[in-house]
Amino acid sequence: EQFAWYDVPGSSTLGTPVWQYFNSQGLYVFDCVLVLFNDRLTVVDQAILTNCHYFQIPTFIDAGSPEQFQEVARKKLIKETRRTVRGSLVEANLHSQRVYIVSKKTLFGAVKNKEPEGMIDEAELLTDLSGAWVSKRYKKPL
Repeated sequence: EQFAWYDVPGSSTLGTPVWQYFNSQGLYVFDCVLVLFNDRLTVVDQAILTNCHYFQIPTFIDAGSPEQFQEVARKKLIKETRRTVRGSLVEANLHSQRVYIVSKKTLFGAVKNKEPEGMIDEAELLTDLSGAWVSKRYKKPL
């Protein structure tokens, strides 16, 4: 089986009210949703995570990658980024979840079955996405 990746426009791009964004983008039809975290969780990110939880859609948070930093600074930045995202989830009264540090370039290489250098959480993200997809697709009805 294959994944289909969709990149939906950012909420500010469309001028859509926060409470309508989830429905207007049709996010309820996806098997899982990947939320990209920049420097903070926006109200739209919070709404997406809340709605996904309500509709039992697995979510994943990608906090980007500090690939441009030296190794020592990189390790510190990874730890700080995870702490920041977890704090943002708590502050927004959202469920705690794993935070993935992923480089777009490295993830693309991993998807193409290459062994890219500098992987942080790319392999784990792909494994967890695949597991969530299989679980969602082949879930037995109650």
